[in-house]
Amino acid sequence: MATAVDTKMIQNPELPNGPIAAALLAGGIGAAGFGLIVTLSELSAGIASALNWFPPVGPLTSKVVLGVLIYLGAWAVLLKDMMLHCVGCQFDPIRKV
Repeated sequence: MATAVDTKMIQNPELPNGPIAAALLAGGIGAAGFGLIVTLSELSAGIASALNWFPPVGPLTSKVVLGVLIYLGAWAVLLKDMMLHCVGCQFDPIRKV
């Protein structure tokens, strides 16, 4: 039994790849945020002590948690904007020019 979504996919086989692009871009933003947090923690003893949420581990736990939260926040914002978009990608290693 075909549904409206199946018919649409058959008519337009190019599926939106915006969610994948949003996840990849958010991963970069999360990694940059994590790097910034680690750098600030190493430069300032005050920031390092503020990030010490669980004393047996030290500030490592809070760095990771904040990095993951930055990633998830960026992914949520980007996913909302790019949900139905088809992001152009020119990379095709098989195509012969």
